[in-house]
Amino acid sequence: MTGASVAANAPHPEAAIKFIEFLATPEAQTLLVTDTKEIPINADATLPTGLDAIPSYVESDLPLEVLGENQPMAQMIYDRAGWN
Repeated sequence: MTGASVAANAPHPEAAIKFIEFLATPEAQTLLVTDTKEIPINADATLPTGLDAIPSYVESDLPLEVLGENQPMAQMIYDRAGWN
């Protein structure tokens, strides 16, 4: 998952907001997801090769705070497995 925000002390918040709005356009989403194979947030963006065969995207109902609760254990597993 990818997110964007504007810092409270940003020197040009209007420009930052315009940039974030651009990133959500179909054109920008297509560019962003082509190599990462992520699902674009804009339904009008072109899906990356390989994901176009996925019939539909089902949003998870897992509360994000559950991921945070389990992060320390997940990190321990990653470390023990030698994953970087």
